Amino acid sequence: MIFGLGVGIVSAVWRNRWPDHLGMTLAVSGISFPAFALGMLLMEIFSVKLGWLPVVCVPGNCGKCCRNGSRRRSRCRWRS
Repeated sequence: MIFGLGVGIVSAVWRNRWPDHLGMTLAVSGISFPAFALGMLLMEIFSVKLGWLPVVCVPGNCGKCCRNGSRRRSRCRWRS
């Protein structure tokens, strides 16, 4: 929100110049980006790249992901 406010102020000060056109391009790109694509992009960043969140946690798939964050099969809560 602060970034958008800053871009809006810069665009208002330099109206019809390159900062205004750049701000308009960023605004239109942000509005037209689909929500499902943003969700998949955020999953890629926070789950795959950073490893902060599990990608998918499905019961019976204890080798890949566990509810308690452990990757060891013996500590998996989903084990049946």
